[in-house]
Amino acid sequence: MLFYTHALSLPLFLGMYPGLKNTAMNVSLYCWCFIALNMLSQIHCTHAVHELATKETSMTVTFILTLRKFVSLIISAIVFKNNLTLLHVIGTILVIVGTYFYFNFFKSWKQQPISRKEGIVHQKKNT
Repeated sequence: MLFYTHALSLPLFLGMYPGLKNTAMNVSLYCWCFIALNMLSQIHCTHAVHELATKETSMTVTFILTLRKFVSLIISAIVFKNNLTLLHVIGTILVIVGTYFYFNFFKSWKQQPISRKEGIVHQKKNT
């Protein structure tokens, strides 16, 4: 579904084609290398998230993605020298506390993923 929502929007850029072409022709080789590296890292990241989603619970995946976004925000603030506001600090505290509670405090309550083979064996024993 996500593919179609992105693919169907491509014709909307046809009206901007001359400006996009002009910009693409004026971009340096260094910038194109940076764009290519970014695309490769996005492909790797997407593949890793899909693989993670097959091995962990949805709550764990959500926490990991939230932490990844949090780290990206902090790195962005450091690299681009952006000021962190009070809301950023509160968000940081909430992410750290939430991560601690999920991975340590509720460890015994966490749902454990089972493999398909274990589930079939367990079902046969019960019948």
